[in-house]
Amino acid sequence: MFRKIAFGATFATALLMGNMAHAGYDEGKALYEQGKFNEALQEFVKAGGNGNVEAVYRAALMFEAREGTAKDDAEAITKAADWFQTAARAGHKEAMKKLASMFADGRGKPQDPVQAWAILQIAAERGDQEAAAQRDALAETMRPGQLEAGKRRHGKIVDTYQGMSSWTCRVFLFRFDAFLSTQCNNTTSRHADVARPAKAGRMRPSCQSIRS
Repeated sequence: MFRKIAFGATFATALLMGNMAHAGYDEGKALYEQGKFNEALQEFVKAGGNGNVEAVYRAALMFEAREGTAKDDAEAITKAADWFQTAARAGHKEAMKKLASMFADGRGKPQDPVQAWAILQIAAERGDQEAAAQRDALAETMRPGQLEAGKRRHGKIVDTYQGMSSWTCRVFLFRFDAFLSTQCNNTTSRHADVARPAKAGRMRPSCQSIRS
């Protein structure tokens, strides 16, 4: 009985968090359109921390453009890459393409065309034609053996990019571990590879060292 009551309370809280995340994202968009970049970034960060993946992506874009952060912030591009990575792991295909570009160019991430190809392959498999074109263009620049390495890397990381429902479940796992750990069948370990946005700065490190 206690377990049912606790789970019901947790589910209600999860719904409230989802509503808050959506409201925060809308507020962030409105502030951004008004040119209030500092406030907009804070709203996107807050909404992202509550599980809104689009807000995570928008925060990453702002870090990349140095909007809402110091123009001389030497770590801005690294912050952007970290936030793109979190959105990409949640199944956000635009974030996957951004992250792949950063790996390909060595911006905010160590240069790694193999990793870039693997990420683009995941997005392409999910129907993104632009990602497929970028993957093919990247393949033409890769050295012999790198393409095969990309295929192997793809097999290792594809489960890391499980999509929106898994992202939502993982966020709730992070916050309500005691009650939801047995309810999330998609998660193979209790905190596997979670990298949840916490503040408008560097990402909280993932709990599992996976190169993705």
